Amino acid sequence: MTGGSGEWALTGTTLKEVTVRATARGREVVVERVTATDGEGGRIKGKGRLLLRPTAGFPVTGRLDWDVARLIRREDARVDLGGKLTLEGGLRQVLIGGELEVKRADLLLPEPSGEELPVIAVEDPEALAEAAGSSGGNSSGEGISGPRLQLRVAAPGRLFVRGRGLESEWSGNLTVTGGFAAPWVAGEVTVKRGEIDLLGNKFILRRGVVTLGGALPPDPVLDLEADSEGRDFTVVARLTGAVSQPEFSLTSDPEMVREEILSRLLFDRGTDSMTPGQAVKLAMALQQFQGGGLGVVGGLRQGLGIDRLDFGGDTAETGSVKVGKYLNDTIYMEVQRGLAADSGRVKVEIELTPQLSIETGVDSRSNADVNLQWKKGY
Repeated sequence: MTGGSGEWALTGTTLKEVTVRATARGREVVVERVTATDGEGGRIKGKGRLLLRPTAGFPVTGRLDWDVARLIRREDARVDLGGKLTLEGGLRQVLIGGELEVKRADLLLPEPSGEELPVIAVEDPEALAEAAGSSGGNSSGEGISGPRLQLRVAAPGRLFVRGRGLESEWSGNLTVTGGFAAPWVAGEVTVKRGEIDLLGNKFILRRGVVTLGGALPPDPVLDLEADSEGRDFTVVARLTGAVSQPEFSLTSDPEMVREEILSRLLFDRGTDSMTPGQAVKLAMALQQFQGGGLGVVGGLRQGLGIDRLDFGGDTAETGSVKVGKYLNDTIYMEVQRGLAADSGRVKVEIELTPQLSIETGVDSRSNADVNLQWKKGY
């Protein structure tokens, strides 16, 4: 076979120029050579054999080798891997083993959807049963149906995680065992460098360890610490515990209560000199860090049936409130009103295409403007 191709939607993996050269000798099929490309210069090669013996479970042996290939190609993840894989055992329960090295990975954390919905954990009983045995992994394959895994994954660096204000590089080592449908992942990933934007302030990651213990479903344990230096104080943020129940803390030097820390981070001033709008923002931030769901502003926004509610301004003179609503999928209207006279403004944004939109606005003094906006993602 020559000129074959394949694509897996879940991972975005694409194989092109697939060539297979095989011969049959009685009950034995010998795959003398397999080659394929990832569509971007990476080349994979391999060989193997299959015995046509149903009573023995169709024994198969094989090997795949490559220097580097982009095997995960999604909008939120691009991963270049190198390594070797071996296949051994019955075709219905083949053991896939080997060593992989992450040459480069770019992972993008998804942005919030905008709708603050509760998260409900759902476990697939069939997937869990398929990998049942023990929560710590089962490399022997007992109690597992389908393909089994026994992999070691090394990431010496260049594992980049971005999004939601985070810019970071990580490294680590993992083992992947158990069933293909629900594998056990164990190991540790540590941060090499990174920073995160928290409440408009840059925090430098000083420590970052994510530990996976092989639980199913996975529940990584976090140990993250970052700090930010202000004019006359330093704030340390810590996130610890299991992902399913993390604990977040803020401390400072000199020591301050949480409300005072947040006030200084948000507005660069103490709680005794906040405006009413800033007090609402502070309450929202406190609600967020205390795990209070929608928070003050979120609850008010939901109750009013609007899509955006924002309080702005650093002083009583510049204070303002913005109320926005999507009239349909492509038209958004926003009304802004300040405390000062003639500070009102109405704007309407119309999406013409996913890349092109037009925005028009008018203020309290009948001054109008029209803007054409074009955007392109890279």
